[in-house]
Amino acid sequence: MYRCGVPETDDKAGDHAAKPPSDHAAKPPGDHAAKPPGDHAAKPPGDGHAARPPGDHAARPPGDHAARPPALATRPMRREPGELERFGRCFAGNGSPKRPELLAWQYLDNPTGELFVDFALAPGAPEAPEAGNELAAIYATLPVRFRVAGQVALATQSVDTITDAGFRGRGLFVQLAKATYARAAAAGAKLVYGFPNGQSAHGFFERLGWTSLDPVPFLIRPLRTRYLVERLKLGAYARLVPDLPLFVSVDGVIESAGSLPLVGPLVHRIVGPGRPGRRNTIERVTRFDERATALWHAVAGETLIGIERDARYLNWRLIDKPFEHYDNVAATSGDRMTALVSHCVKDKHGGRIGYLMEALARPGARGALGALVSRALGDMTRRGADVALAWCLPHAPAYRTLRSSGFVPFPERLRPIELHAGVRAFDAGLADPIADRRRWYLSYLDSDTV
Repeated sequence: MYRCGVPETDDKAGDHAAKPPSDHAAKPPGDHAAKPPGDHAAKPPGDGHAARPPGDHAARPPGDHAARPPALATRPMRREPGELERFGRCFAGNGSPKRPELLAWQYLDNPTGELFVDFALAPGAPEAPEAGNELAAIYATLPVRFRVAGQVALATQSVDTITDAGFRGRGLFVQLAKATYARAAAAGAKLVYGFPNGQSAHGFFERLGWTSLDPVPFLIRPLRTRYLVERLKLGAYARLVPDLPLFVSVDGVIESAGSLPLVGPLVHRIVGPGRPGRRNTIERVTRFDERATALWHAVAGETLIGIERDARYLNWRLIDKPFEHYDNVAATSGDRMTALVSHCVKDKHGGRIGYLMEALARPGARGALGALVSRALGDMTRRGADVALAWCLPHAPAYRTLRSSGFVPFPERLRPIELHAGVRAFDAGLADPIADRRRWYLSYLDSDTV
């Protein structure tokens, strides 16, 4: 017969398949009833199941665990040659290659100087870097300086997690995560946070004690009709809708995206309506300085929870990242930076996407921020983007400006990927405040994939 679609066979010596034709079918009616009391105990050695040869499961001595896979050794990632190669080979061998330059930037060159990554080693794995895939699993976090409870402290973001296909189902994800968390907490980290996808979210929330901050605050600003038509799944009707550029709305003023000052001089003049008569200069940022740090402090105040977006972090994230180009533009007045917007354009998720990486403005500088957002949207349109995406919580200072610029909340059912947001406190005193998403500040700078 078949069980779960697989033919049921048994090649064990002495098993039922080897019984002679005079087996059960030949027993006279009532045969079972005629058995004397205690008949089973009287079966001679070698009868039935007891006749299974040595090596069969029933014949294993008590306590024999030979069938269980051996426990794997684990250790922290080291700052030495070969470690990044091991890291990269594990991901590449499981269909997710990573560039070594990006790994070095992310884990060895991040501004905190800390390294919170743990490895599970494959059995008998050689330590030579030229060997094959020596890692069974990796749990990697990105250390960051974090603003929380009015202070700046160490924290960490969960970013890269993988278990090699040959070692799944052995609990390595949870084992390594707990080891990483313990080391981070011992080094003074206050929390771990991140954005697990739909496949891994249950592991973080159900097995690692994370608190949900859902939903991820996606905002969307369509730039061409094509993206909307494809997301709405109009079927045969889609071909009836022409692919047209949309318009950019800034503070209630509608203007063609093509009319924005995208070429020519990089310096333009704008008037910030929050401060009548004050003139601001728009300039491209090639290196962030203390003016950017002061801008962030003016935005964050004493209440917001999030990455410390000072000049050191912004340079690492937006200037020094290998293989990436972000357009960073600021509005300045004298020696002060009044607003900052960063964006990029990428081919992802089956379309051409414009990402608004960051949008910061001092109180009263909403007009300057609106002008920078307008410029970014126009540049995205000129470069063929179908849609602009941003992460921004409703209480964030930039939220009203983004909404007046045409951004709207992105319905979860239309999003190209399923993402969740969560956090776990290492400091018990912070468990309640960090669980309140109304205190958080998030932007695409928090994403490790853009």
